[in-house]
Amino acid sequence: MVPFNIDYQETLGSHFMSFIDLSMVNELYGCKKICEATKSAQCEMGGFPNPNDCSKCVCPGGYAGDTCNERPDEGCGSKIDATPEWKELTDVLGNYGVWQPLEDYTKCYYWIESPENTDIVVEIVSLVGHQAVDGCIFTGVEIKTNEDQKLTGFRFCAPQDAGKTLVSSSNRVPIITWNKIARSTTVLRFRHVPAAKPRPSSSTHRKTIERSTTTSSTKTPSSTAPTPSTAPPPCTTTDHPSSVLFQMSIAIVQAGSILYDTPATLDKLERLTKEATDKGAKLVLFPEAFIGGYPKGSDFGIVLGTRSMEGREEFSKYFNSAIEENGAESRRIAEIAITNNVFIVVGVVERSGGTLYCSVLTNTACSYGRRVVISLVTKSMIS
Repeated sequence: MVPFNIDYQETLGSHFMSFIDLSMVNELYGCKKICEATKSAQCEMGGFPNPNDCSKCVCPGGYAGDTCNERPDEGCGSKIDATPEWKELTDVLGNYGVWQPLEDYTKCYYWIESPENTDIVVEIVSLVGHQAVDGCIFTGVEIKTNEDQKLTGFRFCAPQDAGKTLVSSSNRVPIITWNKIARSTTVLRFRHVPAAKPRPSSSTHRKTIERSTTTSSTKTPSSTAPTPSTAPPPCTTTDHPSSVLFQMSIAIVQAGSILYDTPATLDKLERLTKEATDKGAKLVLFPEAFIGGYPKGSDFGIVLGTRSMEGREEFSKYFNSAIEENGAESRRIAEIAITNNVFIVVGVVERSGGTLYCSVLTNTACSYGRRVVISLVTKSMIS
């Protein structure tokens, strides 16, 4: 499954219940009717009165307090003021000696704030020790640059996310980090820029009650660091806003690759994509390892303790059929997506050094994404 907003890719499969789900459950079971509006807490940030204590609110992630106007405090985190110059936030959680997932998470909550009529640019500098699994269920960072703060923020846990830049829609960005195995280090940098569009003062964050304890560090890095662009991407679409249900045609391709012939397999992908779009498909899903080939039935001449020469030659052909990250083959898949105005998801085998990785490429006319397919903790690999 691939979200329309590709920044939500790693959020899928999360073990945390979303605030929207919690709100819907309370709505459907009539719990919200328990609290009378005139006698209940006046909740901010889209929170709602707690049916078990109407004087207090149930708050979206990143917010706490009786009326959702405080930063959650679980013993770490802080409020940090952004400036026009870059600052860094370093968050360290966990213990190297913990190699089995703990029952509970350790969490830290930060608020990055800036003056009215400014937006905040947040860039992931590095994610070290994070476990890059779907849903970021062991470690991760959530960056809430959403305009609607009721929504879950964007979650990341893969080292490959370094360099990812997000721009807020207000002058506050809640940051949430968590860990339940080993040690994870999250390094972000941030600064404020003029707001993309004018906002009335009432839309900025309200006065807060701050309880500041922190295990993080902030610093101002060198001013020579590159500046991420705050301009909108050259290709955007509003055809399917995330808050609206809609129908679309999806083509699920059941076909095999042409083993040891990557150019021919790319030709096949192009032909099948056109066939699907000619029939109205907006999303085309190809099988795992479609580019590079799935080595079903191949043992590459391996017998315990030895490998035959024929097997070595076969593996060499298989290795050479793999593609390089962001190489010519990836660019061609992107061009096919652009030409056919379609979303393509395809499994590929990538090579790096002497190792082969199963990865997934997502391509649209507007964006490109890549994710290494991993097992519980480590990358799936053939070496």
